[in-house]
Amino acid sequence: MFMEYRISTNKDAIVSDLNAIAADAFQYSQRPHGMGGGDGSFAGYAIPGVLASNDNATYSLSASPGFTQNTGPGHTHGAGLGRWNGRGRGHNSGSNPGQDPVSTTGVLRLVGVSSQGYGTVTMVINDSSKVTEISFSGKFE
Repeated sequence: MFMEYRISTNKDAIVSDLNAIAADAFQYSQRPHGMGGGDGSFAGYAIPGVLASNDNATYSLSASPGFTQNTGPGHTHGAGLGRWNGRGRGHNSGSNPGQDPVSTTGVLRLVGVSSQGYGTVTMVINDSSKVTEISFSGKFE
């Protein structure tokens, strides 16, 4: 009984943290490029260090349709996302030339891995910051 409570509490905390990250990503997407934002896109977004990990989980971005993961040299936004240009290549500062898209335009997939080892929560948000999908794995199922 106590273990079920701990698992449920950790799951709820991760969902709450993912909602905070989704709100941060949406704010980023609404800011103009000149102010360090995505100018209507999640392209270039990276989870801020203060939100990337806590006692609940470690959080990351997983590319969704329309985006590719940026890891190339010169990328100034950490492990951000590049915008899919429809020609088999990502484009954005520091995107990896030739990297195939792994995910649809305007969609961001956020992943939280429990620091307690209970499982994973995956949340997909659209460009309006609406949750379009949430899934659970491990003991969270």
